[in-house]
Amino acid sequence: MERLTPYVDLLFKLQYPLPTPEQPDSFPDSNYYSTGILDVFAIAAYIAVMAILRDVLRLWVFEPFARWKLMRDLNAKALARASKQADFTANGHTNGKANGHDNGHANGHANGYANGHTNGYTNGHANGHTNGHTNGHANEHTNGHANEPTNGYANGHTNGYANGHANGHANGHANGHSNGHANGIANGNSGNAAKKSPRSPKPTRKELKQVHRSVLRFAEQGWFATYYTFSWCYGLVRRLLVSIAMEANMSDIQYVHVNLPTELLDPKAVWIGYPHIALAGPLKFYYLIQTASYLHQIFILNAEARRKDHWQMMTHHVITVALLFTSYFTNFTRVGCLILLLMDWCDIFLPLAKMMRYINIKQIYTDATFGFFMVSWLISRHCLFIVVVHSTITQKYLPLMLDRERGYYLSRPAHAAFSAMLVALEILQAIWFWMICRVAWRVVMGVGATDERSDEEVDDNDSEGQSKEN
Repeated sequence: MERLTPYVDLLFKLQYPLPTPEQPDSFPDSNYYSTGILDVFAIAAYIAVMAILRDVLRLWVFEPFARWKLMRDLNAKALARASKQADFTANGHTNGKANGHDNGHANGHANGYANGHTNGYTNGHANGHTNGHTNGHANEHTNGHANEPTNGYANGHTNGYANGHANGHANGHANGHSNGHANGIANGNSGNAAKKSPRSPKPTRKELKQVHRSVLRFAEQGWFATYYTFSWCYGLVRRLLVSIAMEANMSDIQYVHVNLPTELLDPKAVWIGYPHIALAGPLKFYYLIQTASYLHQIFILNAEARRKDHWQMMTHHVITVALLFTSYFTNFTRVGCLILLLMDWCDIFLPLAKMMRYINIKQIYTDATFGFFMVSWLISRHCLFIVVVHSTITQKYLPLMLDRERGYYLSRPAHAAFSAMLVALEILQAIWFWMICRVAWRVVMGVGATDERSDEEVDDNDSEGQSKEN
């Protein structure tokens, strides 16, 4: 273990310690450090730690939660579908039997009486006349012709009506029940056949595939939301609380920004006192971990499926990493901390809005979060960021010169390079803000916030949406 200690210290211990300045304007009780090439090893170690933390949170926190939520909703949907099927089936049998008996008896009696009377009269007259003539002729000589019509017709009508009603009712019930059962079973079977038409209540393959994709996307955005919440709080709240604990005078707290004497609307303090060679331990750690974060995101961009604005995102991250490295090694860390703070704020809310959408939170909450993100973006990345860019371009606090021995690196080429990279970032952010406005218009029109950056495999129905990931 003793042999490994120097290597562990190289990876996880801040290098290049310095004595604490006599009158520091921030972190008076912290250890101070300078910058050097060995800090690259710390950046590499932080990237590895981030990769591990990202996978742990993804596999053990975000994916299980998203899968539980989406499967619960999907099962509820399947149960509702099954309940609808049960109602459909019950209606099929009920209607079938009801129609069977009603139609059967109605048809039976109608057909029965019709057949009965028809057959009765037919048989009556036929039998009557036959019996009449027979009996008439038989009694003719005995009783005379006068009895012929009477007996003949009397017997004929009597036998006829009797036979008619008997045959009629018999035929009626027989036909009625026959028709009734036939119609009833036919209608009942129609209901049975109809119940097979709805889909199976089990989740479909397409639904399960969509759940899997949403789970993965939720976990990805969960990491970004977690990291940017940490980085923004570490960049502002922690330093503010430290200052409050150390200072009893509220006037000292009012100027605290990232625990440095900077002001958002007048960033002259980031230039005054340059070069800022001695870095407080928390500030150095903050700068290195932010650099590691953007490098880590470059790796993620190339490892994941290409999004619609892949090259825009790649350009953004490359420029940001270039600014972080150059500002770190040329002692412009104060302006760098101010820019990072502005960038991180709105990056908390975009992943949150996406996470809500991926797990089917009510659209009103997704839209509200997206609306807050939009306002935050406008203020932090355009209004306040442009103030910093303007202060950099119209540099009036420092002379443009190069003095490596003093750690002074603000030459004209360096100033032009810094200004160009900041302007390039603002142009990219303006393009993204236009896309954000398009999403906002969709929200106003009732369509809801969607993610335009998502690849077609994940969001088949999306045609527009947020483009900014970070």
